[in-house]
Amino acid sequence: MTETSIWHEVQKFEIGRNFSNKLWNACRFLYPQLEQAGALTAELPIDKSLFALEDKWILSRLQTTIKDATRMLEEYHFAELAGFLYRFVWDDAALSAPATWTNA
Repeated sequence: MTETSIWHEVQKFEIGRNFSNKLWNACRFLYPQLEQAGALTAELPIDKSLFALEDKWILSRLQTTIKDATRMLEEYHFAELAGFLYRFVWDDAALSAPATWTNA
């Protein structure tokens, strides 16, 4: 193994660590808010007309992500799935967080 390949492996590890940390912090932030709002025990379906535009947007992205992630799992495309989920959390979900903070 060359020094360059080791550096790339270390870089991949750091990316994974940062991603895991982002997920952990997002869950720590959202869980108390969801619990306080009663969303963890809410009956489904929820009246979507009560949601703000940004809430509808992230829920739409989440539905698309679930559908595509399920397909990738069924087709054993694990590397593609990891990148896909990374982009959803890092780009879409993280971008929607500031709107959530202002309404909290």
